[in-house]
Amino acid sequence: MIRRVALIFDDLLRPDTTGVYVRRALEGLVEVVRYRPDQRDEIPASDFDLYLSIDDDTDHKLPDRLRPRAYWAIDTHLDFQSRLNRARNCDLVFAAQRDGAHRLRTAGLCHADWLPLACDPEIHRRHDVPRKFDFCFVGNRSAGPRDELLDLLRGRFPNHFVGNAYFERMAEIYSASRVVFNRSIADDVNMRVFEALACGSLLVTNDLAANGQGELFRDGEHLVTYRDSEELIEKVEYYLHHQDEREVIATAGRAEALARHTYRHRMERLLVETEKVIGRGSVAVNSDLPRSAVNRSPAVGNDRSSNGGAGLTSIIVPCFNQLEFTRQCISALMKHTASRPWELIVIDNGSTDGTGSYLSGVQDAAAVPVTVIANTKNLGYPAAINQGLKEATGDYLVLLNNDAVVTDGWLQQLIALCGANTKPPVGL
Repeated sequence: MIRRVALIFDDLLRPDTTGVYVRRALEGLVEVVRYRPDQRDEIPASDFDLYLSIDDDTDHKLPDRLRPRAYWAIDTHLDFQSRLNRARNCDLVFAAQRDGAHRLRTAGLCHADWLPLACDPEIHRRHDVPRKFDFCFVGNRSAGPRDELLDLLRGRFPNHFVGNAYFERMAEIYSASRVVFNRSIADDVNMRVFEALACGSLLVTNDLAANGQGELFRDGEHLVTYRDSEELIEKVEYYLHHQDEREVIATAGRAEALARHTYRHRMERLLVETEKVIGRGSVAVNSDLPRSAVNRSPAVGNDRSSNGGAGLTSIIVPCFNQLEFTRQCISALMKHTASRPWELIVIDNGSTDGTGSYLSGVQDAAAVPVTVIANTKNLGYPAAINQGLKEATGDYLVLLNNDAVVTDGWLQQLIALCGANTKPPVGL
């Protein structure tokens, strides 16, 4: 099990480097100790289950004794050779750009995988401020198409913001803008795509479908794309004058970013893929995992023989702090999972924000069986899943993140995908 991770990145060159968000996400899943590259010789070789290096625009090399080692290459579109050199000495390699992952595989790293960038919902969030800018661009200017298009926009729409801002201030500017402009440097699906969407403003970005953006967000539904300067001006002009259409797309884009594209989503996937590669068996139940308590609420109105003989579904939800996410998740489950018999298993990985008290209340009030596994410390996401699998009694198994919010009919549709005559585990 991956329970303890050494995270290595530099944040002196850029305060908003990807490693900052990775650290925040990982701390909700496993125990994390962060090191700067200049501390690499101080990192112990036997104290961690994983050594994770995050691309940070420095060309540092880690001691070969630090294994297993994973590397997330972010800017393969800027200096591919240096990223390739770092990747060659790693057990696992992820690339933030789809074409970057392809180039790494072509160069001989057959295990290189595409892991896109993401947003941090606690930082990249919608602020309750009026829309005072027609458009904004937060970031660095760059000679070439980006600067040319910015000059064009600034001349056409004088009510704008163009400049640098970080974290909360950046989110405030995005929230105050009717349109967020983006032009990537080299067809990269950059951080701005995810961060602007999460803040709830309409993103107008160059068409990056060829590099995987269309697999993440749909044009005209979650964001708006353009192919040239004429189309850019035309679309910005249109959406500035069609507020209702603009806000519908912006709202859908925000929902999609939060539902599927947070750094927590990325780190959960990274941990699962890492355990597959290093053979630590994230899907094998470990009966020796410690836990402080397992509490069950009685089954009330949840007869497994009801509902036309349909089998019981065990819904497993691991959590660590983030009480509001957990509250929304469970509330939606209770409201929208009435059509089939089910049980809820929540693994609290040592939360300190009142999650334990809330879950006790859920057990007391729930009309379905609720099992709460209260760990005394954060054992990590894979370990929590294994605990839930061990306690599950259902014919179907659903693994659900605590930041997921289900809708009406979700379970019927999910199980239908498995086939009418089979009862395999399913997962979200």
